[in-house]
Order: sequence, then C-alpha cells, then structure tokens
Amino acid sequence: MKQLNRVVLAAAVAMALAHASCGTNDPTRVGRPPVVESFQPAERVLDAHVGDTLRFTISVSDPDRDPLSACFDVDNQKIADGFHWDFVVLDTGLTDVRGRVSDGAHTSYIDWRVRSTEPVNAVPVVVST
Repeated sequence: MKQLNRVVLAAAVAMALAHASCGTNDPTRVGRPPVVESFQPAERVLDAHVGDTLRFTISVSDPDRDPLSACFDVDNQKIADGFHWDFVVLDTGLTDVRGRVSDGAHTSYIDWRVRSTEPVNAVPVVVST
C-alpha cells in the first residue's frame, strides 16, 4: 500500500511539473508571436490638425529570437515599411493607423485612431516691416 501511495504521489508531482513547464515563459516552447514592448505615441486616440506630422514608432522583441519585419497601414492599406514612420496629416476626418510586426509566422499589431481637423485660423502676425 505504501508503494502504491508513492507511485501515485510521484505521478501527481510529474504531472504538476509537466503542466508548469507549458507556460508562456517556457524557453523550450517555440512559435511564439512577437511582443510589442512599447509604442509612440502612447495615446491610442490622437487629435491633429491638417499640416501636422505625427511620428509613429514600435519597439518589439521576439521570444524565439526570430528576425522581425514591420510596416504601417493607413485605413487598411500598407503605406510604409520599418519600425517608425512619419504621418503627414493632409485632410480632415478619421484615420486608422496600424503598426504591424511579423516574424514570418505570427503578427502582432498596435492600432491608433487620428482625428484631424482644420487648424484654428489665428490672427495674422507681422513678422517684419
């Protein structure tokens, strides 16, 4: 009977260890998606004026150390490759910006929404005479 208890206890410990090693931090696990560590601008909904330039940046890592590629989409159309991009606001309205990062098998992304309006028409200023 004691030997049976030891076998059951050993099996339970082995199952617990196997279950614990299946977590997302397991270094033997492969095929994990890229992780977006930070992004700029930090706000996800932005207000801008026509003529402004907004700089979008994504900082990522891959737990499997796969090579990464990045691009930016505007209203579901690819606009630029790279981990940073300058968006010149040309028109008023709502614009959806998505930064995508891929390791070839998995893709991670961050979304922003830009609300753009006409700048306030300020009083003219004399700069020289």
